[in-house]
Amino acid sequence: MRPLPAEIPPPLPAGLPARLASDHAIFLFLDYDGTISEITPDIANAAPVPGVRDLVALLAARPERFRIALISGRQTRMLARLFGIINGVTLVGNHGLEIMDPQAGPRLTVEPALLMPALDAVRDWLRRNVPCEAGFVIEDKHLSVALHYRLADPDLASRLRRRLSEFVEHIPELVIGEGKMVIEVLSRHANKGEAVRALMRESGQARLAVYFGDDVTDEDAFWALRDTGMTVKVCKEPSPSWAKYRVSSPFEVTSAMAEMEAATRTDRR
Repeated sequence: MRPLPAEIPPPLPAGLPARLASDHAIFLFLDYDGTISEITPDIANAAPVPGVRDLVALLAARPERFRIALISGRQTRMLARLFGIINGVTLVGNHGLEIMDPQAGPRLTVEPALLMPALDAVRDWLRRNVPCEAGFVIEDKHLSVALHYRLADPDLASRLRRRLSEFVEHIPELVIGEGKMVIEVLSRHANKGEAVRALMRESGQARLAVYFGDDVTDEDAFWALRDTGMTVKVCKEPSPSWAKYRVSSPFEVTSAMAEMEAATRTDRR
């Protein structure tokens, strides 16, 4: 298990994305919510920020220079609905348990039948314990279950989170993941860091990993890439992270991607 981060990363230096893209073939990993889409209570309709989809398409059209993966806690089918399918872009859902690859097609990294009894017990607990019309949203992602509480009473949400954590403690197949105003019940094998490592091994080309993410689960990827990649935390308020750098918003992520695209636009290597 990775240790907790202790240091606040410095701001992303101006020009660094361009220099890295000029010097390396890049494997670009992008979290979705809070990274290339603004955080919104309307989780079913979180749109990408303006311009980011066009930039992804431009970069993906240069496979000799860029490979791209969207990596999220959402299901891959939801990512496909919100962002769209772009040739050359891999979708990674459920924190690494689902992979929709443009060449190899969809696959799972865990056997669903091994998880279903445990997740069904959690679904039943949530049905019995989460009050209706109290601001909670239960998101069933088949291989995981999330309880969003952004619109709920903070004290009630705190009590429910504690009780759910205590319930899941006794289920060996599952773990609790905490995010921005969400608590998730996940497979023990769900880990963005492991997913990034696997995709890098499968890429078949020496590439520099560049990872942008904003949430607690992205720390696993930051930790996995701490010695070999460029990692960037998206956060309005600086906080300790294993990322090497930070930016303040999805719009700064878009700017960094635009730097990389411009730096390689006339490259013919």
